[in-house]
Amino acid sequence: MRYTRLRMHRRAAIAGLLGAFIALATARCERGSARVPPRPDAATRRALPGLGPVPPALQPIFGVSDDAGDPQIEPTQSTLAGPLAACVRRARESLAPELSAALGVMSYSAFAEDSCRLSFALSLRDPALCDAVQLAQLASSCRFRVAVARAERALCPRALDEPGPDPMCVALSLRKYSACPAAGGSFGDWCRAIAERDVDRCRATPGPLRPRCVSDVLALAEVIPHESRPQPAPGRMRIELSWPDGREGSTTIDADGFDRGAYVTDSRAIVLVDPRRRWPSSTAFALDGQSAAAGFELTLGEDRRGSVTRMRVVLAGGRVIESADGQSAGAVEYGHASRDIGHELSGTITARGTCAGRVAVVRATFSTFVRDVVADREAREGTTPARSRDAGLDPDEP
Repeated sequence: MRYTRLRMHRRAAIAGLLGAFIALATARCERGSARVPPRPDAATRRALPGLGPVPPALQPIFGVSDDAGDPQIEPTQSTLAGPLAACVRRARESLAPELSAALGVMSYSAFAEDSCRLSFALSLRDPALCDAVQLAQLASSCRFRVAVARAERALCPRALDEPGPDPMCVALSLRKYSACPAAGGSFGDWCRAIAERDVDRCRATPGPLRPRCVSDVLALAEVIPHESRPQPAPGRMRIELSWPDGREGSTTIDADGFDRGAYVTDSRAIVLVDPRRRWPSSTAFALDGQSAAAGFELTLGEDRRGSVTRMRVVLAGGRVIESADGQSAGAVEYGHASRDIGHELSGTITARGTCAGRVAVVRATFSTFVRDVVADREAREGTTPARSRDAGLDPDEP
């Protein structure tokens, strides 16, 4: 586990380094993307700045050759061949010797073209330009930025460890900034930094990811409306548990994961779950040994009342309280109710379930928000926590 975590941090550090270099490279492209510079001679094209001619063995890495032709570029649209090709040439010719050598070691021959595609895709709002980006992380960032710029949730990249698209992209593309906490932990601050055009908020992100946050803020600052409203209060769920048979007293416990929002499904059900674990399995457990893993599926009527159609609560120690399949487990009274993304959702649930043949009464008060609309199956199925937003790193993991 420690080795895996070290690998994740190393990958994130490399990503941050590349992010800083790409920000510099694409800035140059954006300033002159429509102007094609004079074509250098063959000897110049085969040389790296400060290092002279590129050795034949390294020429394929840097996209140069002994012939007099230009570096081979395959733009997504033929109308972009000139400006895109010019951007790639400028990016390659402006590389510092140290960076050129490092990219050679990494065998990352597409660095210049990936950088230019990232820049052109955002400036032209064209997601097709992201398709040929070779580095997966850059391709994901490219699609993320285009989706936000075009305000189209459907273009958002998929989340890696929870249902639906990347929650940060959903909040920003829909301009529902109150849903930023759905991104989780310091990624919620990253989302707010973009919404508020505030690079100082990026200080809350882990060091290796901070350059990516700053780069996103600067890239999207002139693209989306500015937002400076206060953040919503953190979501929570508190469960009061009692046993009618009197064999043990009542207890009050907190449930994990409700600070990241609730789902609305295609069938208009409201599903309260930890987004990373989704519907808790019978083997789920709380990491602190005291909280509960909980899942509630609710209906919403016009009078701010509804029913509990499904319930499962996994207590510390592994005991499971759940409702019978196909039967109403209880009722819910909403304080704030909406199916719209970003809107507040709060209320009180009163339900009955069984635990090893015993009846348990569950009274749960919750306050959260609608984070996204997903397919019924995605919200209801259990899953194993995986990785955070395309970085291979959980920013809040010690």
